[in-house]
Amino acid sequence: MSIKIGIFSSQEVYTRSLIDVINEKGISHGIKAEFIILPPVSLEEICPYRVIIDRISHVVKFIRSYLKHAFLTGTSIINNPFLFSYDDKFYNGTLAKKIGISVPKTVILPSRDYSYDFRPGDLHNLSYPVDWEGICNYTGLPAILKPVCGYGWRRIYKVRNIDELLKVYNQTGEELMILQEFIEFENYLRCFVIGKKHVLPVKYDPHRRRYIVSHKPINDNLRDRIVEDCIKINKTLGYDMNTVEFAIKDGIPYSIDFMNPVPDCNPEVIQEEYFTWVVDKLAEVAIEYGVNSRDEHPIRHV
Repeated sequence: MSIKIGIFSSQEVYTRSLIDVINEKGISHGIKAEFIILPPVSLEEICPYRVIIDRISHVVKFIRSYLKHAFLTGTSIINNPFLFSYDDKFYNGTLAKKIGISVPKTVILPSRDYSYDFRPGDLHNLSYPVDWEGICNYTGLPAILKPVCGYGWRRIYKVRNIDELLKVYNQTGEELMILQEFIEFENYLRCFVIGKKHVLPVKYDPHRRRYIVSHKPINDNLRDRIVEDCIKINKTLGYDMNTVEFAIKDGIPYSIDFMNPVPDCNPEVIQEEYFTWVVDKLAEVAIEYGVNSRDEHPIRHV
């Protein structure tokens, strides 16, 4: 009987290549990878897949709910669907500080607007007016305003003064935002982290949002620290696929963002040699999880 590995994703080169590599490398273990076609599901149905790789449930709620069901019936999910229920950038920043990772000064802000069915008394626990001057004195200016839960560089703003901050903040509606210290970086890396143990630091240009091929983007000592930080962060958070971004200033790697569990991995975006690495490493981890039972590998349980 074959071991099935299923994939939820958009139609992308990355996951098509991933299926090919898993099927090639997993043939000796009886492993078969394929895209999942999901019909309506009953509570009694057991997921037929030993492992599911998820790259789409953040935008398809039907799939997210099914993945929680599949997890409870014994399937290993990359990434664990329950993580999305409580992870956000402010929580992650707090967690990172507790485990000794350098992070920028960050403030979580109340939403600018609330839904129509809120009554004034519902917000009596929130302190108003907001002390914008005090907040900006803490983070410094310029600063970065961004969603507490966001992806794809969506709604990220660099604000240079309080007037700019308020102008942008007043347009954010009900979205929960954080204000973060802007690190005037000398170098910037985005690190792919697979299986909480494989780390690929890649030089990255956040202004043009592109990867830069460099066989030695940083010195060995700094690289060792960044690799260690990446493993520590992802073991703590529980992600089996993620990217961690570091802004490096005065030799200190500040972790800017480490909540990107569905990174764009297509070759036209990340360059061919990095694409091959990300495909091969996730294939290895998926096969490892397929061969072993869930209790034998470090997927975090709820």
